[in-house]
Amino acid sequence: MFIEYMDHGSLNHFIGHFGRSIPENIIAYIVREILKGLNSIHKRRQVHRDLKSDNILINRSGDIKIADFGYAIQLTKDSQSSREIAGTPAWMAPELIKKE
Repeated sequence: MFIEYMDHGSLNHFIGHFGRSIPENIIAYIVREILKGLNSIHKRRQVHRDLKSDNILINRSGDIKIADFGYAIQLTKDSQSSREIAGTPAWMAPELIKKE
């Protein structure tokens, strides 16, 4: 397995460093890059299922990467969805945790 080193850490770390003073254009850039990454994996019929600020990595060049595909699933012709609940409980909707 090859893993690219993201020397600026997670988005969570980035937000902790800058707090509420992150300029809107930087936020828009980060969100756009996350959406581009999600679009790429969704085109491959993959679902991440644990997207959170700890799983978004940034390097000093400004590259944004989605990490930790431990809960990811591959959708197939036979399996169009998953009934399995997965993700980090603190980041999940209450109705998912309650299986409602």
